[in-house]
Amino acid sequence: MQGAPCNALQRLLKRGLGRPPLLASRRELASLWTFINRPKGAAAQVAYIITNACIDVQDQSCIAVCPVDCIHFEEGRDRMCYVHPDECIDCAACESACPVGAIFAEGRAPAEAAEFIAINAQWFQDKAAARARVREAAGRGLSVT
Repeated sequence: MQGAPCNALQRLLKRGLGRPPLLASRRELASLWTFINRPKGAAAQVAYIITNACIDVQDQSCIAVCPVDCIHFEEGRDRMCYVHPDECIDCAACESACPVGAIFAEGRAPAEAAEFIAINAQWFQDKAAARARVREAAGRGLSVT
């Protein structure tokens, strides 16, 4: 096995989610199984997104609790954190850890946050374009929380 699914599994097992690796929750295991067994070449779906409430906050509690290290940002360059769509295993650990309520499951995100689905995914392809969209969203003063 190669690529993001394998890397996600390796990180999950390495970190052990704070307990022995084989005692992961049913939800975590089901999410990982679904992710690994998606049709070859199928586009990754974003499980969780980080919205504009994170802009200029970057508390990083979400990064600390993520069992597969799929939340990223570049210190001094980014104004918010981003969830990697190919690495997220849909465990929901980040959602409850966020002190500003900036993280949503994609299907439960408010309509105002729809653009952040694309922004989160875009950051991993074109960081400059994603950063420009974040600047624009911050300028509009939109509040999702």
